[in-house]
Amino acid sequence: MNDTCMNGMSRREFGKLMGMGTLVLSIGASVFTAGCSIVSDIANWGPLGLTAFNTIITLLETAGFIPAAAIVAVVRAAFAQLIADCKQYEAIQPPPVGLLAEIRAAFVIIVSNFQNILSSLAAPIGPFLTLIVGLAQVVFDTIAGFESQLGPAPAGQALVPGRVQVGQRTIQVTPTLRSRRAFKHVWNSVCAASGYPNAEMPVSFWERF
Repeated sequence: MNDTCMNGMSRREFGKLMGMGTLVLSIGASVFTAGCSIVSDIANWGPLGLTAFNTIITLLETAGFIPAAAIVAVVRAAFAQLIADCKQYEAIQPPPVGLLAEIRAAFVIIVSNFQNILSSLAAPIGPFLTLIVGLAQVVFDTIAGFESQLGPAPAGQALVPGRVQVGQRTIQVTPTLRSRRAFKHVWNSVCAASGYPNAEMPVSFWERF
């Protein structure tokens, strides 16, 4: 049998090309898997993020600081859209073009409107403001952590700014990837340290370890 292919390519050269093709497919698959992984993490966190937002709103309202109902509704709707987009991304293979951009867009709506609520907070410096600052820090750090895994953002479309104003205090945002378990533990630690155990999130048996 002739050692060359019909086009003059040797078996060795053909083998090299096949190896390169396998490598490219492997890299592509790993990138796709990474994208699916972070979207799955966001999908799992979404309901928890909404619970965190609702808890902060309840704390503000109980203390007499009533956020604009329209802004609160926008954030809640954006969380619902975020969760729906993530589920669609996971369900359709390959994911629809532009769906990651829609996930980013939902996050932008959540962050910008949540910022508006917090920046207008007129609470005096004290234990209550410290609690809200601590809880907001957990939320913004976590969203920034997701952003760091979603790939480069389009110019001027960062999800979370480096600093967030909460009343008279300023948060320095530190991107932090957290599982649901880690998010709950950090959140509950802030609540316990601030003397607000009623704002803690329930932890399952397995999440205690």
